[in-house]
Amino acid sequence: MKGGTLVASATNGDAVDCNGNFTMTGGTLLAYGPANNTNEDIDVNGNILINGGLFFGACYNSSMFETITSSSTQTGVCLKSSSQLSTGSNYFHIQNASGTDLGTFMPPRGAYYYHFSSPSLAASTTYTVYIGGSYSNATSSLGGYYTGGTYSNTNATKKTFTTGTSKITTVSSF
Repeated sequence: MKGGTLVASATNGDAVDCNGNFTMTGGTLLAYGPANNTNEDIDVNGNILINGGLFFGACYNSSMFETITSSSTQTGVCLKSSSQLSTGSNYFHIQNASGTDLGTFMPPRGAYYYHFSSPSLAASTTYTVYIGGSYSNATSSLGGYYTGGTYSNTNATKKTFTTGTSKITTVSSF
């Protein structure tokens, strides 16, 4: 993927399925897997290389979740929740330690596993993920990606983590 916006939302099967390597160099990819345990937001037989752009993915699957490849040139994070983000009522929001928003998303189906990569995400930096809260005055909510408004973390659960020195960090049990 070199640019543009792709919203891939599967109610059956994988949202994005690639029989080789998947390489993203720009654009916005929002990928949502189905509400069952056999498919994912992204299923790749090779490597998931994120070298640019904004990627957010969410899926229910616990047995096939694939991580972003560490040879990616852009920092990414793979998050594994200990409880399911419920459908249509909880936001997934990420911000840095200074309070700068990196993204607010609302997956269309319940999920435990998430991918996130952005040019704004940096190695060796502290971030907080909020589950829940509210969003007001959005100017856009394309494919569950909210922009142009204000996120409030009132009544949200949170997990603070620090990205590693490598390009990809895995965060468990938030």
